[in-house]
Amino acid sequence: MLLNQTYSAPLRRIRAISRIRRQIVCLAVVLLVVLSSTGCAQTTKWFSRSSELVAPQLEVVQISPFGQPGGYKITGRTSLPDQTQVTVSAIRYLQTSGQSISNPDSSYSVLARQFAPVEQGTWEANLTLWQVAPDGRFQEVWQLNQGSLGIQVEPDPNVTFLVTLDPANQSATLQDQLESQGEASTGSLVQFNADGELYLQASKTMMVALPTGGTTPPTDQTNDAVSSTPSSSGVTSASPPALSPTQTDTPIPSNAFIR
Repeated sequence: MLLNQTYSAPLRRIRAISRIRRQIVCLAVVLLVVLSSTGCAQTTKWFSRSSELVAPQLEVVQISPFGQPGGYKITGRTSLPDQTQVTVSAIRYLQTSGQSISNPDSSYSVLARQFAPVEQGTWEANLTLWQVAPDGRFQEVWQLNQGSLGIQVEPDPNVTFLVTLDPANQSATLQDQLESQGEASTGSLVQFNADGELYLQASKTMMVALPTGGTTPPTDQTNDAVSSTPSSSGVTSASPPALSPTQTDTPIPSNAFIR
């Protein structure tokens, strides 16, 4: 009897210790679960808050020739919503040797322009930089009209491929988002025109040779003039004009370009 009592006392202590250990383990597991849930909620909230301050993205990623003479495929990325229309343009700057244009840097030619819809964070456009002269030679638009201008120009060896979004032509919701996000942007993507309206603009420049060769002379010709800003305009910050599909030759102010 005494022997049984002697052995039963340690057994009770061991069982009590085991119960305490199990309780401690359970409490530790519960505490870890609570901390993990709180940490996830805080992390989610943090990224949600920071994502509201991320500046809009719009960039030209790649420029590559395609099958048509003088044709270039331009692709890019953006954070803008699907079906947003961006304008893709090809610009060549011209240096004048005469006195007709006092500011040579303001003279340029819009070689081609096209609207491109945003689809799943990307956009693309196919631009044809060459025209067909009356004699069948391939030329850029400024070359077709150089004789009638009465001045000699020296083309820049580079062409600037420009993508632009004017929020004034977009939905009110998108415009509000761009205005709120624009305040968080420290880069040159977000621009403001003279009226304080916000627009987005990005560009990439590459060397593009002047046209060579030719083809069958066209039966109809449409002459486009070389675009140049007036010398009296000074330095302004005008946004690219709103374009409709029938206004694809409207010039963009050269001082609004991102170089």
